Amino acid sequence: MKATTTFTLLLFVGFVFALSPALLAVTISHNATTVFDENFQNQVLGETLVTDNISPDGNFEEWITKVVGTGQVNSLGEVMGTNVVGHIQATDLPADQAEGRADFFDDVTSGTLTVEFDGYIPSSVPATNVVQTQVRFEEADEGVPGSDDDIAFQLRWNTMDNHLYWRPAAGGNVDTGVTFLRDTWQTYQFDYNFNGANPDSVVVTVDGNSSGALGTIIEDPTIDFVMFRVAQDGGELFFDRVGEPQFAPSLPTSFSWAVDDSGNWGDADNWTLGGPPDSGGHTAIFGNAIDSPQTVFTNAAVTVNSIQFENAFGYAVAGQGSVNLADDGGGGLPSVSVAQGEHQFQAIVNLAANTSVDVAGGSTLIFNNALNLAGNNLTKTGTGEMAIRNDLVTGGGTINIQEGTVSGNGTVGGNVNNQGGTISPGNSPGVIAVEGDFAQGEQGTLHMELAGNVAGSQYDQFIVAGEASLAGTLEVSLLDGFEPQAGDTFDILQFGALSGDFGRILLPSLGGALAWDESALLINGSLSVVPEPSVWVILLAGLVSCSFSAARSRRQCRSI
Repeated sequence: MKATTTFTLLLFVGFVFALSPALLAVTISHNATTVFDENFQNQVLGETLVTDNISPDGNFEEWITKVVGTGQVNSLGEVMGTNVVGHIQATDLPADQAEGRADFFDDVTSGTLTVEFDGYIPSSVPATNVVQTQVRFEEADEGVPGSDDDIAFQLRWNTMDNHLYWRPAAGGNVDTGVTFLRDTWQTYQFDYNFNGANPDSVVVTVDGNSSGALGTIIEDPTIDFVMFRVAQDGGELFFDRVGEPQFAPSLPTSFSWAVDDSGNWGDADNWTLGGPPDSGGHTAIFGNAIDSPQTVFTNAAVTVNSIQFENAFGYAVAGQGSVNLADDGGGGLPSVSVAQGEHQFQAIVNLAANTSVDVAGGSTLIFNNALNLAGNNLTKTGTGEMAIRNDLVTGGGTINIQEGTVSGNGTVGGNVNNQGGTISPGNSPGVIAVEGDFAQGEQGTLHMELAGNVAGSQYDQFIVAGEASLAGTLEVSLLDGFEPQAGDTFDILQFGALSGDFGRILLPSLGGALAWDESALLINGSLSVVPEPSVWVILLAGLVSCSFSAARSRRQCRSI
């Protein structure tokens, strides 16, 4: 069952109840005379407040704040422009709560007590019809403050339907007919009428929309203090004095996977406070919550700006949905990083902007489903490996390899530019096909593996439909004890057009008086195995090669 987030505004009697660190800005009046008006502009952010005699007429004893529970409770003031606003926030741990209270010097038993503030409930607060946000008028004389027998009146914010509900004396929750908005500053006013035309009643007003007279739980109460409270289930509330300059609160943008288990991406309980991440400004962190490989699944499309894999144990992001990588709306391009371990996307990944993929040495990131470049560039950095196990379906776009290894089987529907990394087709061995152009710089390496005589399944192929512009290194190695024989030919390269040449060709040593023939490599992309020539043929070839040495001075070919 989900823990419950409760923001509580309480009026207690006769007991000093400690509450969470909060810089709240509210106005309270009794019979239209202001008895408390504080915006806390001069308070030190991050410090627990214990403020004496801060109301205009000294009718309030103090403002007290406290934190309960072991989880992170953020209830510090937030600077927004030149304005400081109150901010209370609790995690989803059952014991966590954040509260703030103003005590009366004199008990209130008659007239009208009015509480006013501008409030902001962010959309990150989980939607639930259980206790979410509350206002309470309580008596503390009758028992322990905060217990049910002290409640004179209670109001709840229902974040499932965005309606305010009140609790009648008989129990339960009844819709007041007054609604509220999320992600919007609204003016809240609560009028507790002790006598008059409707004694022992409360009228609730939000942005000028009022309820009728709502009945109280306790008749003829003695009100002693006002309390604001958030408790459990990711509750969060921002406060400010009515009419103060207001700014959009700075809401969380980074969310970490929080459970040692597999689970649904869309379930807020699986993430740290404010999750799940699903916005172009959000970062999803898969960190140290797990101690064995786990799967995070989504059957819906989710959007983030950054994904970070930070655990040696593997995460697999799977499901029928997709992961969309988008910019953050402020020019920040999307990214994926792997600090350690082997992690994989089993769900489709779509690029909505140019994206960087950084894989640290000794780590691997695997795309087991479609990676849609959609005309964007993917830049691979880091000395680790990025493995492609399926088609990269694109409408153009380029994979830029700056360092590390790109491996796997699949089709790149755009271009590949290898300036400083290693391309290694297959999962030992296999085929990478490039539908666009391929360019390799002097620091790039094309690594091909041979384990038999069947292209694709027993030896690597690299196929370029467009132009292949060659430089750098071609490295060929043997797998599984394979020993090529005289007459074997390996069609390792295919290209629509060709320019340049490899600066170095590293070929494996052959036994049995055999040698490599690379004469067709730049013609049809093949390497052949031939009998090693006799000594006089080698000498003659050496004399001939001297006459062409200037033309091929940069080319090196040796066995490894």
